[in-house]
Amino acid sequence: MRTLLTFSVLTLFALSACHKSDVKPTLTLSDSTLVLDSAVDAVNSFNITSNVSWTITLNPASAANWLAVTPNTGSNSANVKITITGHNTNVTQPVTLTVTPTGASLAPQTITLYQQGSLQVSNANLTLGGAPVTDTVTINTDLAWKATPSASWIHLDTTQGAGISRLKISVDTNRTGSVQAGTVTLTPLNNSSAATVTINVKQDPYYAILNFTPASGKVGDTVTLNGYFPADGNYTVTLNNSSTATILSHSATQIVFTVPSSASTGGYIFVNIVNAPPPLVSATQFTVTGGWKLMTSSSGLTTSNQPALFYTYNDGLYFGWGTTNSHTIYQLDTIHWQWTPAITIPSTVQVINTPTWFINNNKLYVGGGYQAGAVNFYEYDLSQGNNAAAWRSLTPLPEFSYNASAFAVGGYGYYQPGEFTSAGNNILYQFSTSGPSDPGTWTALGALNIKDGPAASFIIGNTAYIGGGDATDINPTYSSNTFFTLTPPSVSLTAITPIPEPEYIGPSQRFCTWTSGGKAYVFDNNSGTLWSYDPSANSWTELSTSSPGIYATEYNGRIYSWDATGDIWEYTGIIQ
Repeated sequence: MRTLLTFSVLTLFALSACHKSDVKPTLTLSDSTLVLDSAVDAVNSFNITSNVSWTITLNPASAANWLAVTPNTGSNSANVKITITGHNTNVTQPVTLTVTPTGASLAPQTITLYQQGSLQVSNANLTLGGAPVTDTVTINTDLAWKATPSASWIHLDTTQGAGISRLKISVDTNRTGSVQAGTVTLTPLNNSSAATVTINVKQDPYYAILNFTPASGKVGDTVTLNGYFPADGNYTVTLNNSSTATILSHSATQIVFTVPSSASTGGYIFVNIVNAPPPLVSATQFTVTGGWKLMTSSSGLTTSNQPALFYTYNDGLYFGWGTTNSHTIYQLDTIHWQWTPAITIPSTVQVINTPTWFINNNKLYVGGGYQAGAVNFYEYDLSQGNNAAAWRSLTPLPEFSYNASAFAVGGYGYYQPGEFTSAGNNILYQFSTSGPSDPGTWTALGALNIKDGPAASFIIGNTAYIGGGDATDINPTYSSNTFFTLTPPSVSLTAITPIPEPEYIGPSQRFCTWTSGGKAYVFDNNSGTLWSYDPSANSWTELSTSSPGIYATEYNGRIYSWDATGDIWEYTGIIQ
């Protein structure tokens, strides 16, 4: 009986052991991906079906800072809860949850965890200035994100982040001359279904004047302006309030223009960009050499435009004899820019425009004029001021003359009759007087052999320089721009460098001349050109062109030009 029972028990254990060894280990998960609620304290769950022990790990491990997994170990089947405890700080990849069996040869099972949510920004359209500048965009999200700029000129303070963040977007200087555009793309890193966000970045061009060359020049000269400008050339260039300059060429970094005729005083260079005020302004001023600045257009002068008498004496500039029978000599007031009556010419003095005149030993000698038979000649003592007794009549001119040229050197006065000379060969005459009771003597020194004769003269040292007249019959090699030296009483002419002026028919008295600092200055009232002559170099230098005046001379270290309509200009260039 006992033997039979023992056998039965053994048989039962054997059968039981055989049944247990037939059970296979299993481990399955209810989900392969989960989209988690992003709100803190939100709970998500999944099921583990298993007959073995297991453990749960998170990758990256830092996910444990914002995710709580319970339980994270167990055996057999279980419901696992995932609780959001904070904000996702992962900025690389979505979180992977791995369930690894223990004590059984089974492969680990994984779930990829994503988060619900979207990317939103405070401003999706940025417009930045042309210079380096930074703007900030707020990213509103619970997601992790990546930021990618589309252009090398756009810079970010960070390219990855998570949750609500402030993204700084900066740009380089835009030197292209045009508006440039790019983007910053925000891509979610832990939510495959969330849409990307595009931030549009537009940058205005940067405009500036850096420098210009040359620093000075005449009207019509070329100036190169370096800087950053509209590539389309939609701008104008001025100097102070001048008219618009002619632009010869332009690019985004350079403008080449010519100095406009109205830029008489030079000044700051302005680039006036259309639809982009205020204008660009140079840091330094451009100097117009040879420019003329209008000082007044109402000087009170109403004389004719015929050649006239003008001279400087005791810091005063005087002008008169421009209109026949006008018995007033005016003095220039440079405080109020007015010609004021200064000297009354006695009524017994014959005043005819285009006179012959020179100054010698503080006395003015003047007479003749552009009228048939005008040969009367007078002396005026400059030191006597407005005194009728300072005037006296002298020996008449030896020839009637139009547009004569006269000068004084070595204590004597000299003149040649000029245009339509009656002698036909332009004789040089010398004038001398021994005192107040001597009306003076004219001595013919000899023929210059130039029919119409020089139209201008000036003195440097003891040498007379004459020229600029017409020559047609006597010696045709002497043209209207020829100049000579002359050492009276000799009438021998020595040619010097001609004045670089075009031919002009008839000499007229078209030149205003004076000397200063060892150089001579010649103003051509026909062309408006101002020249200087350096005797040491025997060379002429053009100082300006197209002066609007009729007369010009130097006064108190400045050169002034004026006309008969009341305008007065000051030369703004450097006196050379």
